[in-house]
Amino acid sequence: MRKQKRVVLNGIQWIKRVIGLSLCFLCQISVAQVPFFERYYTHPGVDICFSVSQLNDSSVYLFGYSENGSIGGYDFSLMKVKPDGTPCWTKYYGTPQVDFGLFMNNADSSNLILIGTTQNLNPGLADDVLLIKVDSAGQVIWSQVIGSFGNESCRYVEQTADKGFICCGVTPDPFGYNDAWVVKTDSLGNVEWTNIFGGVDNDVAARVVATSPSTWAMTCDTKVAGNGSYDVQVIGLDAGGNQTFDHIHADSLTNGCQGMFFTSTGRIISFGETEISPGSYFDFLIHVFDETGNPVRTITFGGIGAEAMFDMIETNSGDYIGTGYTNSSSNAQLPINLALMKMDTLGNLIWFREFGGNSIDIGYRIIPGLGGGYYVAGRTSQTDEEFYLLHFDENGFTGFRDEEEANNSYIKIWPNPAHLNCRVSVDFEVEKWEIIDATGRIVFSEKSSGEKFKSLNTSHINVGMYHLRAVGKKSSAISRLLIAR
Repeated sequence: MRKQKRVVLNGIQWIKRVIGLSLCFLCQISVAQVPFFERYYTHPGVDICFSVSQLNDSSVYLFGYSENGSIGGYDFSLMKVKPDGTPCWTKYYGTPQVDFGLFMNNADSSNLILIGTTQNLNPGLADDVLLIKVDSAGQVIWSQVIGSFGNESCRYVEQTADKGFICCGVTPDPFGYNDAWVVKTDSLGNVEWTNIFGGVDNDVAARVVATSPSTWAMTCDTKVAGNGSYDVQVIGLDAGGNQTFDHIHADSLTNGCQGMFFTSTGRIISFGETEISPGSYFDFLIHVFDETGNPVRTITFGGIGAEAMFDMIETNSGDYIGTGYTNSSSNAQLPINLALMKMDTLGNLIWFREFGGNSIDIGYRIIPGLGGGYYVAGRTSQTDEEFYLLHFDENGFTGFRDEEEANNSYIKIWPNPAHLNCRVSVDFEVEKWEIIDATGRIVFSEKSSGEKFKSLNTSHINVGMYHLRAVGKKSSAISRLLIAR
């Protein structure tokens, strides 16, 4: 690193400094606790939400695309709601062509940056990237179209330390496939530099996040390695977009990368989905890398059905909260539910929750709420296709808790997912331990003489998602238990 007159922070120091300043600032803001809730917003036709943001005035924004706008076939759709979920307004943006809003992030302290694709006005050209900056009232500050003769798309954007923006996605390659593409703009959306990464097959960039004021890490899906299947790649970028490190986590199974985040301890966390055997349903997949892309650990877990992780963040306590989808609780018989989970840094589940009905319900984006708890946004097909928003507490609850869980302790399980055995504990005397499968059938039951701690042998139980229940004289507790091999 070049010597300078002032002290230059390394990546981890910079992230810690930003987090510390943010927490100090938030502590000075008086924000009343808002109710936890689950709600969807009914409009005719298709409305699909991919992002949620909250500005310093506590207003909450949902973003995606809709066929309800009057600009074109589909338009960017931005909805403002109060912290309690009450709608304020919905505004549409785009061109007379088809526009799909794919991601939103905070810009400055009181603005938003929107990104997606727009159909080129020239019928002979393909999609371009549409980047729009709006203020808190939804008024357009500026709008930029980024692209060339090929089919370009970006599904992530964030503001950089110099008040510009960095985004990533795909651009065509000379072989008829796609390459991973990263674009850096100035504060007005003018392109400063771009870079392309890929081989002779498909490569797709999922997310690019800052690791210091002038460096980034980018995660991608790549088919360069892995016996023809997709694998997860993490690439380091310097201030000019040049590669500083590269690692591909390759195996013979199909793996998907939906995004990543950079932790306060200097870890790059990639998340998505993976097969557990060729052609199987997907399970949740998490890769942990160090600051220079070296693999630290891989975590996979799931049930009998299909799972995928679409977003994950770090909590103030250092744990991780993620969202996506699952249908394992119905033995893959019903449509997917929105999944929420909290885990420690080793991948042990602290809790797991599902939301939705007999419809397609997916969580795409999760953020901490200024008034406490977290917001998660996504889609639901409870009517047709609607914006879906939850505000939940530290334990994953949005309101009234099940009687069994409301006033009782949780079971601590380690490891979770369990393999051949696990250790469990509660804070009351237990008379009976039970493991219950997704159909409600008790697959394991054992009486207890009042112990609060037990070692369970799970080697005889099939791989899948279960509930572990501890029953005492005056108390009970239930937690999600995953069994993997």
